[in-house]
Amino acid sequence: MLAAALCVVTMSGPAAFGQAVPKPRPVATAAQAVKADHGTVYLLRGLADVFSLGMNTLADRLRAKGVRATVTNHSQDARVTEEIAKAYERNSAKALPIIIIGHSLGANKALTIASRLGKKGIPVRLVVLFDATAKIPVPANVAEVLNLHKPSRFGVSVAGAKGHDGKIDNRDVSALGIGHISIDKSKTLHAEVVARVIQVLAEKPARPKKKK
Repeated sequence: MLAAALCVVTMSGPAAFGQAVPKPRPVATAAQAVKADHGTVYLLRGLADVFSLGMNTLADRLRAKGVRATVTNHSQDARVTEEIAKAYERNSAKALPIIIIGHSLGANKALTIASRLGKKGIPVRLVVLFDATAKIPVPANVAEVLNLHKPSRFGVSVAGAKGHDGKIDNRDVSALGIGHISIDKSKTLHAEVVARVIQVLAEKPARPKKKK
């Protein structure tokens, strides 16, 4: 079974997964191309595959920078969880870091997937939320969350679940003049996310700490 193949985690928070968050650095709005031979990047669209097409564009921009990115609908969360878990089981060094990005319902499912991975002992390095609609607690296995939202009926802030000691950046982007349907298409936010993903991929891949 997959669970038996994975190491047993005895600590709480991202440190238990061997992925302490580096000291905060300014995030550039431009990024150099990178040839990433490791890392797992998934993007999740929201309702009906018609309101989150910015995730498609963001995936294309990541691929143009050399990042292997997969984009799908939020309803495929179970399949995405299984694909990430299998890739991690085959070769954790190649699968890490794990990055999940989502818009609206896709943002909600990004945290749901991260939580399921945490139960399997799998660390998630970065979760990027574009206007999540539910206040889902950030699980302890997530090292960093960038929550881009417009506080309203949809955009919500998020907080860590018990044991979470990673970084959570709840960013109010109202000043950009965007709403729930357009936030995922913002070129400004895309540029920042692409730069952040490339920074994370450039880090030395972390490995879970094994039980002594």
